[in-house]
Amino acid sequence: MNESTRKRDLLIEETLAFVQGVAADAPKTIDLPKPVVPSVPRPFVAEVPTTKSRLDMERAVIQRRVANFKANQEKFQQEREEYYAKTIADARATQWTPRSRNILTSAKPTTDDAKDSSGVVPKTITELTIGPRTTTLPPNSP
Repeated sequence: MNESTRKRDLLIEETLAFVQGVAADAPKTIDLPKPVVPSVPRPFVAEVPTTKSRLDMERAVIQRRVANFKANQEKFQQEREEYYAKTIADARATQWTPRSRNILTSAKPTTDDAKDSSGVVPKTITELTIGPRTTTLPPNSP
């Protein structure tokens, strides 16, 4: 026999002897789990709220929800007002305004009701002078 075959056979014999020794030391009984004893339900007494306390709790929940709703609505209203003010300011800043030397004759309004929301009184143009020509505009024309 070859040297490597002899070493292999020796290793197999040692391994078998080791396995048999370990198997002999192992316990032969199987540990079964202990049976579970069902727990006895304990009586539970729930605290039943009185009608008044239940109504008070519901009222508090509703009041809290209404307060949250109002706070959100006020926040939305403030955001809308800020957006409106910004948009109007931007629009007024970009509006075309005449910068010519021509004179525009305007009639003054008779009441304060003619003021717009920013307090500016709109002017009615009755004559328009462009170059050498003067044109009279009809009443109520844009």
